[in-house]
Amino acid sequence: MWTVSITSTQFADDRLASLSIESPANLHTKEGLGLLVGLWCGRLHDEVQTDQGTLQFSVGFQVGDVVVEPNGGQISNRGRLQTTGGHLKVSQSEIDHAKREGAAGGQIGVNLSKWIGSLAKADVDVGGKIERTTSHSEQKNREYVQHFWRVADAGHNFWRVYGLGLNQENVLEHKIIGDEPLCHILPELESDAIEVLVTFRCSLKDLWFQRTNAISIPTDPRFSQNQAEVNRSVVVARIAAIAISRTAKSGGSGISEGDLILAKQTLRAARQKTQRGRRDRE
Repeated sequence: MWTVSITSTQFADDRLASLSIESPANLHTKEGLGLLVGLWCGRLHDEVQTDQGTLQFSVGFQVGDVVVEPNGGQISNRGRLQTTGGHLKVSQSEIDHAKREGAAGGQIGVNLSKWIGSLAKADVDVGGKIERTTSHSEQKNREYVQHFWRVADAGHNFWRVYGLGLNQENVLEHKIIGDEPLCHILPELESDAIEVLVTFRCSLKDLWFQRTNAISIPTDPRFSQNQAEVNRSVVVARIAAIAISRTAKSGGSGISEGDLILAKQTLRAARQKTQRGRRDRE
């Protein structure tokens, strides 16, 4: 029903992110075609030279967006991918006890970092990350359940993916999506051709950074030891971000300042003409 061609993937660095989009024949219908998007993420290991020696570091991203931009078609409201990465279940008695004890815990008075730790096997500071995580909640039989998305259907043309619980650092790593169709594209009225641009973008505010060697860097006497270490880490993280953005495109339509396009690929589909249609034209 459809003839499909796909361009090669363009990426900033395939160690950070790579895309692979497909539309196999079993996802083609008279109404449109299904889009299968494979996304792989990882960590970039690099180094910079300082006066004190070579500073080795690794970077990755904890949150990212898969953006689908069709031309000559539109995204169907049906069959949109979303998957959960975990859920938090709390009984009413636990909620009441936490409230009586004055425990901090967002909407329901529980310590979300305990749940995060059970997934990531680490104590992590989730401070704002949970607020940015798309989730839904339900209450049934005096039990409160909040589900956290691994892949969130977050807007009319984008899906948000999270590294929450994938590893100790909550970094997007390995294969994130690609086993199920992301969405279905319907052609516009009287359109026989569709072009779909798929991009994967991340924000620098979701950049994860870690030094991987311990060279001696002088402390700044104007700051405490802890604050000086934070300052140095921020500077090196910014260097890493600049290094990434040399090859990643930032800015542009619909892209906020500080966002990087880490990978993109284009699919083009043309509707096959039927034998009957050809005879009618003859």
